[in-house]
Amino acid sequence: MSGSWMRRTSCGKATYPCLLGYSRPVCHNRTRVSYAEKRLPYSLMTIPWRQLGSLDLQVPVLSFGGAPVGRLANVQQAAPVIQHAYEQGIRFLDTAPLYGAGRSETYIGHVLKDKPRNSFALATKVGRLITQFGVDVQFDFSEAGIQRSVEASLARLQLEAVDILHIHDPDNHVEIAATEAYAALDRLRSQGVIKGIGIGMNRWELGQELMKHGRYDCFLLAGRYSLLHQDGLEFINRCQGEGIGIILGGVYNSGILAMGNVPQATYAYRLAPTDIRTRVSAIEDVCQEFSVPLQAASLQFALMHPGVSCAVIGAEETAQIDANLSNLDVTIPTEFWERMITLGHLDERVPIDG
Repeated sequence: MSGSWMRRTSCGKATYPCLLGYSRPVCHNRTRVSYAEKRLPYSLMTIPWRQLGSLDLQVPVLSFGGAPVGRLANVQQAAPVIQHAYEQGIRFLDTAPLYGAGRSETYIGHVLKDKPRNSFALATKVGRLITQFGVDVQFDFSEAGIQRSVEASLARLQLEAVDILHIHDPDNHVEIAATEAYAALDRLRSQGVIKGIGIGMNRWELGQELMKHGRYDCFLLAGRYSLLHQDGLEFINRCQGEGIGIILGGVYNSGILAMGNVPQATYAYRLAPTDIRTRVSAIEDVCQEFSVPLQAASLQFALMHPGVSCAVIGAEETAQIDANLSNLDVTIPTEFWERMITLGHLDERVPIDG
């Protein structure tokens, strides 16, 4: 895999992606050089970057998922993980009030508060209000609830604005999400508090329905475009055609495509059923034939679709971050993907040319 993240100015100087949507030339004769220009980590220079839909926003193809750190007990445990992701060039972070009932946002805010604002992008979500910090949340998609949620999130994140706000899992609240929640976010977008509006969802059908009622900039789609499931393909194709960014979550289908067919493997946040384990075992056979790690195949498959801007991968240990970065660098031959299609593991229509 390769990325067109580096460009040249008219004078031939290299430019690096700036997450607010533009690039700055590295001018060595300047007396002041920004943090992002002066101390780019190695992986920031090698992780491919892509535009998020039609937004004026560039993101690395690997995004930090903040759900796992929300399970950690305190900031002392979480901060080294978040800091490591940042230092390794994973500069697009995804969080939500739901994750640890405010803990994830608080931990991420603690780490980012002293970072240059143009050195990272951040997405959080609305639709749940925290009733007790670290303990419980409740659904609230009302316009007033959205406003309260955003104000509370900004306080926990110690930011004045975020880049993306997703309406979070509105499956059973479609009408109010399409009206009150959307209206609140549309107003924030027009005010410049956010760059884009998205939906965090496990069903692509939900996004297709809500597209009828508003202008969305991106979708966070979990679990529906992976080595196990490609039913989101046509939806992703449509979004690509309409300039709507796709962020993929659940590329490991909550565990089994990272762990393989082992007794403790999880799928859809519970122990994997027999039929899923059987399918994964067959996929592992192909991986073994071509000496391709299952994790690498899972991650790179998700990113091969040109309509996908990035994949959100959660981590609660620094070693998990390093493993994901390594998975980006694995060379996978085209013959592997062709065999996967021939054996029926992949839809014959999926793009496999990277």
